[in-house]
Amino acid sequence: MRIAFSCDDNRGLEGVISYHFGRCPYYTFVDVEDGQVKNVEVVSNP
Repeated sequence: MRIAFSCDDNRGLEGVISYHFGRCPYYTFVDVEDGQVKNVEVVSNP
């Protein structure tokens, strides 16, 4: 399962959640399998 978070910085899982999904500077994508984090990817908001 892939989960997306809107973030105010690019620190991944340690980052600060943004309150504005469409206007945040970064998105953090987390891939979870069998209840464990498998991958974390931070992408700039175009």
